[in-house]
Amino acid sequence: MIMNIDLSRGSIIRVSGPARVDVVEGKVLLVGAMYGKGSSIVVHRVRSYGLKALEDTKLKVTLGSGARVEQPNEGEEVVDDWLKIAEEVSNSGRRPITAVVIGPVESGKTTLTAFLANYMIQKNMKVALIEGDIGQEDLALPSTIAMTIPRKTFVWQRELSADYFKFIGYTSPQYCYGIVIKALGDLLAKAFSLGAEAVVINTDGWVNSPQALDYKLSLVRWLKPTHVIVLDEYLAEVFKSALPPQVEVIRAPRPAKVRERSREERRKLRSEAYASYFKNAKERVLKLNEVRIIGSCVLSGKRINPESLINELGLSSDTASNIVYASLYGNVINIVLSDLAKGINLSSNRYELNVVKESDFRGYLVGILNSELEDVALGILKEVCFTDNIIKILTPWDGEISALVMGRIKLTNNYEDFVRVGKCVI
Repeated sequence: MIMNIDLSRGSIIRVSGPARVDVVEGKVLLVGAMYGKGSSIVVHRVRSYGLKALEDTKLKVTLGSGARVEQPNEGEEVVDDWLKIAEEVSNSGRRPITAVVIGPVESGKTTLTAFLANYMIQKNMKVALIEGDIGQEDLALPSTIAMTIPRKTFVWQRELSADYFKFIGYTSPQYCYGIVIKALGDLLAKAFSLGAEAVVINTDGWVNSPQALDYKLSLVRWLKPTHVIVLDEYLAEVFKSALPPQVEVIRAPRPAKVRERSREERRKLRSEAYASYFKNAKERVLKLNEVRIIGSCVLSGKRINPESLINELGLSSDTASNIVYASLYGNVINIVLSDLAKGINLSSNRYELNVVKESDFRGYLVGILNSELEDVALGILKEVCFTDNIIKILTPWDGEISALVMGRIKLTNNYEDFVRVGKCVI
């Protein structure tokens, strides 16, 4: 369906995708960027944006299935409010600028982050964008945080690619927020080293518990931003009361109508992101005794001879013959059983036991590090063959692999993910 729309200066419409907006005459503002005559803007099927006419404008809007154009009620769209915030931040005179965006789930954080970045890009500032939500798949894969320096304005972060990333290995910060804060600090320092005049940081929507608020305040403490922009009235008061005046806390209004993504839509977007990343991946075969492993109870521990466990665990020689690998990691004895082993129950009075099978390793997402312990790529663990002392991973990376970081995310053959959380998983 094609709609021809005339807008008078200052009027606002809301466009929900999938849609393409062609500017026939005039000039509009969308996600903090100005688009003039001849411009085309694509709105993804799960996104919705307020578009403001900066002068009398003619639009040609092509609507896909489920798309729509609406005239918002007064106060529903926040384009003008966000524009004032972007002007306030960019004109604050503080350089470099670090703006952290905080808010609940589905409050508009991703769009506000893009809005701020676009506005400052069009002010000819060198801007870095950091995706600090490890559950997002917009700039990089879920379980990572990422940084990019956009060369031009954009509508959605999915149009960009990460210049640098850090593999975290989880999709929820409650299990790893110390790691997230350290990684964010590293990416922020990298952005400044590349000459960024402003850095805009998106964060996750975990804000609904004391632990979550402690995390967000710790994040602000260590990143030391110039501005904290909060998409919630209560949260804004919390941050204003907790932070010194050198950190400017700004409350940003939320759009009255945010296009919420269902659980199924989120899962589909994550699967699409994994599939896109691994579409040209190849199998790499590594020697277990040559590659270093971080974050695996089994593979990071000290290898022990299964026969030495006969007395400790009271095993028969037949049972011991089903153990293909064993290791000690702290006070945990890790035992890998053959996939053919059945009906084996093990116990110890002195150690905790972590018992897995050879096939349990298959499908885990791993981070790939070079010799400088820098994140260079991601991979999927395909097989650990203890008999041949090799580990097989699927990855698009064809460079040096010095170490693997085990994540807690498993992928199916269709790239659907699920999280395994526990003291010792593998």
